[in-house]
Amino acid sequence: MSKLISDEMRELNAEMHRTDKSFGRGGVKAHRLMCTYIQQYDCKSVLDYGCGKATLHKTFIRKNNSKFNKVEWQNYDPANEEYNTLPKPADLVVIRDVMEHVEPDKIDNVLKHIVSLTKKLAWFEIPPKRSKKSLPDGRNAHLVQEPPLWWAERIEKYFTIRGIKYGTSFKNVCVPIGVDLLEPDTPPKKVKEIIFQPK
Repeated sequence: MSKLISDEMRELNAEMHRTDKSFGRGGVKAHRLMCTYIQQYDCKSVLDYGCGKATLHKTFIRKNNSKFNKVEWQNYDPANEEYNTLPKPADLVVIRDVMEHVEPDKIDNVLKHIVSLTKKLAWFEIPPKRSKKSLPDGRNAHLVQEPPLWWAERIEKYFTIRGIKYGTSFKNVCVPIGVDLLEPDTPPKKVKEIIFQPK
């Protein structure tokens, strides 16, 4: 675990989870897009990596869409006791609002871990700016505040980028290098994110 997060940082984030009800609750915003990807790439399993309070999964449960009843779901967050068990690989790995919280010297280790868990594709959303929240020690909650191209250079070590489009944030789908992910005959509309494939 220390290769992914230090004991100090895990405890700081755990304290945030205990004391701030809104911390780690942004996953719900990705629900509709993840529904698209699950169907588009026939994903049988999903891993929410850095799930926070698991609001993405809870939204799927609340919506109770029969199309997703058989999708195997895992939530993983090293700073949340409820979800800190190391996960197993999944077809779709969701990494939303996570990488900017990673300690700079552990970014490569975390990316290696993510690619090892990605069977088909990973979806990253990484904001480049300061957070409105601060850690208990006074530091900004976003330890890394870098633009999308900075993240692309690091992610490309492990994933193949397909169909690059950059906005303010890095919002892209990635496929592990060496994985052959076929595009569907009829892609859904309004999918603007990047597709990366693991190398």
